[in-house]
Amino acid sequence: MFSLVFLTVCTLLHVYLTWRLTTVFCLWQWKTRLMLWGSALIWILFSLCWLLHSQVFFLHQVSEWIWGQWIGILFIELVAVLSIDLLTLFGFLFRRAQRQLLSAALAVGVLLCILATVQGTRAPVISRYELTVEALPPALDGLSIVAVSDLHLGPILDHHWLQQRLQQIEALSPDLVVFVGDIFEMNGDQADDLIKAFNTLRVPLGLWGVSGNHEYYGKNKLALFERAGIHRLANAWQQVAPGLIIAGVDDLTVARRNGGFAHVLPDALQNRPQGATLFLSHTPWQVEQAVALGADVMISGHTHNGQIWPFNYLVQQRYPYVEGHYTLGNSHLFVGRGTGTWGPRMRLWQPAEILQLVLRSPHP
Repeated sequence: MFSLVFLTVCTLLHVYLTWRLTTVFCLWQWKTRLMLWGSALIWILFSLCWLLHSQVFFLHQVSEWIWGQWIGILFIELVAVLSIDLLTLFGFLFRRAQRQLLSAALAVGVLLCILATVQGTRAPVISRYELTVEALPPALDGLSIVAVSDLHLGPILDHHWLQQRLQQIEALSPDLVVFVGDIFEMNGDQADDLIKAFNTLRVPLGLWGVSGNHEYYGKNKLALFERAGIHRLANAWQQVAPGLIIAGVDDLTVARRNGGFAHVLPDALQNRPQGATLFLSHTPWQVEQAVALGADVMISGHTHNGQIWPFNYLVQQRYPYVEGHYTLGNSHLFVGRGTGTWGPRMRLWQPAEILQLVLRSPHP
């Protein structure tokens, strides 16, 4: 169902941009015909790549690049061109300047696509936070946690890219590393190189993680957590050190579809020993409930903060906690922008990030 809706929306955007391109550039009939044929061929190529994107074949990586980059281009050009159409009321105002304005909008869109691609291929920034956690015992004062979400490891973000991210993590000398969902796009034998890279990472208190929605698309990818040495918290908790509990839930969007949404958090947080609780949830929902159940620090991802501006404003309508650090009483919520990208290898003013949290005890 999602695939059909997604393709329909992209088709409508494609048709709209084709119409505006013919308005701007076409003066003779043969030019219009040539542009329409070119647009149709691009749409066919994009649609085939999208429909085949979950299949592994010899042009898999190229196919992923084509459909991913094209949706980024469509969105950015849509924002640029539609802004002019709304400003001019689709040509009712500034009629004489409409073609020049649309040409300028298309040019700005091209520049923004280039900028977004540059930003999307940069290494993630390190966002460092130091926070006091009331329940943290003095012995754990200064505990360093590195949080990674939305790696989307697959044909584009492959094991070479992963090795670079693991080097960034190791340079931070963390005591604990958590992976907050949407880690794997590949599964089975295609993930062998990724698993080898993960197996090189050594952290005193281990690697912990929860599933995201992408772990359930196509073939189930949950088995990869164990192979990668990541302890998956499936609606459960573990005490990783005296006075430190880590709890986590399977993705809440999946739980909602499966009808078990109401019981997920109580199952994950009940009957815990005393101490500070670090809570992992890929989707930043039920935040107030997590705080009420005693989560001291909650870490989420999923939103990418829209990934490409201004899409973040639409994402915020569904996810009020969309990005950054939020305080709720004595508890803290962190929503990461994601370490990788999904779809277009683009980010526009929403840089990828790795979170580093340094926990402080109130009585060191």
